Amino acid sequence: MTSHILSLGAKFDKEISVRDTYFKQPGGEVLKISETSEGDSIVHLRAREGGFDYLQDEKITDAAARKKELEKEFGIKSVLVKKRRFYKLGNIILDFNIIDDVGIFLVVLGPNVSHDLIESHLGIKNPEYITVPFDELPKRKQH
Repeated sequence: MTSHILSLGAKFDKEISVRDTYFKQPGGEVLKISETSEGDSIVHLRAREGGFDYLQDEKITDAAARKKELEKEFGIKSVLVKKRRFYKLGNIILDFNIIDDVGIFLVVLGPNVSHDLIESHLGIKNPEYITVPFDELPKRKQH
């Protein structure tokens, strides 16, 4: 996939390491602390129309203390470790999430992102759309 998007003119932007701690929430809600090589943040999402709306994405400097508070209030649901590789293609950002024990997922960000753009412009035939948080996807079996 990487060589294909580079052939379309995409430019590699950056790679970051991420540790996401997910906290127990009602269905359709995601609350997590993302600890990354670029800084930490608290993220709150709500499911809507097959995707997610950002309710909060705030940089924090006290991730350990905030995790303890949220663990006490909600409980930890799961922890995911991943790499994110970002590419730019015009006004579109291609965000590859390489999640340990889960898989590789592409998040396409930008104005007017559509099924047609993904199939026709990016050349991804019959894409599968993820409509649940990454931490709810099945883990790959270990051999």
